[in-house]
Amino acid sequence: MATARDAMMEEGLILKEKDDRITWRILADEMKKLGFLAGPMVAVTLSQFLLQVITAMMVGHLGELSLSSTSIAISLSNVTGFSLISTYLTLAIKYLTSPDFEIERH
Repeated sequence: MATARDAMMEEGLILKEKDDRITWRILADEMKKLGFLAGPMVAVTLSQFLLQVITAMMVGHLGELSLSSTSIAISLSNVTGFSLISTYLTLAIKYLTSPDFEIERH
């Protein structure tokens, strides 16, 4: 049971007119579709960045030592924590979805 939204997702990226030209209307429609997909991702990325900026601004009022230690902690958590989590999560998903795991399970 395909819905209109599913049909929209199956369309080509840029639909061309009958004479194979891309018009401004087609480009605007495509930008609207991409905006619906990319808008939430942009909002999440900006909010994560702003959370770190606001934290540093609030700690900056406590003093120079607090600000420098907070900046180092944020940098280390970004590099080690989030990178390692994403790497190991990717490896776990790759392992769980591999055909070898399916054979071992049965």
